[in-house]
Amino acid sequence: MRETESIKKLEEGLERFRRFFEKEDKEKTGDFKIKLEKLVNDYAEHKELLEKEKNQLFKRRIETLRSDLENTIANGKWTKNFFNIIEVLGLTKWEESYSNILAWLLNPYEGHGLGDQFLRRFIEELNLKKSFRFEFVQTHRELSGPTSIPDIVVDWKSQGESFSLIIENKIFSQEGDKQTQRQYRDFSKRAKEVYFVFLTPGGYSPLNENFKPVSYSQVIKILKGLEPKGHAKIFLEHFVECLKRNITREGNENEEI
Repeated sequence: MRETESIKKLEEGLERFRRFFEKEDKEKTGDFKIKLEKLVNDYAEHKELLEKEKNQLFKRRIETLRSDLENTIANGKWTKNFFNIIEVLGLTKWEESYSNILAWLLNPYEGHGLGDQFLRRFIEELNLKKSFRFEFVQTHRELSGPTSIPDIVVDWKSQGESFSLIIENKIFSQEGDKQTQRQYRDFSKRAKEVYFVFLTPGGYSPLNENFKPVSYSQVIKILKGLEPKGHAKIFLEHFVECLKRNITREGNENEEI
């Protein structure tokens, strides 16, 4: 490749590099960013001279910059702005991970400290026009029926009567062969009243019309309306951000619950 073509490509690469830094944390990358900008500006100002000198000065400064970057990384000072515990654990691509977290939230007796807040507000999204006391709540994951296995089953008592919530969670796959039909047949008589939910990223309707479509945007809305504390607050903030980045694609800004 000719020298002028190499210079052009290097210049384009540096410009892309500089634009990248505009998005980074200035406190963590400020010194490196300043050096990079000075290098780019010097190159633009003395381009003809550098070309005549076969870019030896420019190449030395690039080498110095590269060394600075390596030292910054080695010292643990080069960090991303974004940290999400669910992504760190590699759980974002597994449907089961989301079902596990939802089942945990739907159980009033778990350590999230929310009581029945999430369960109550999730039920409210179904527009049932009735209220519950949520006594003796039991939450099940992948409870086997005669011909089907729903992702989440929640049973409870309210004023002496029994109720059940059946949730089929579909994120990275389509509805299986007559899946909702089989679930309705297997679980429709589980309690006095049984509510069926088909949970998907966009709130899509399943084959069986007895299932209420619910979207993950609705789940996010519920979560953002809760008032968790301590570690649960941090975890749920990470969960909301994970849903927005990986499921609903609503963006990646960090928000507090």
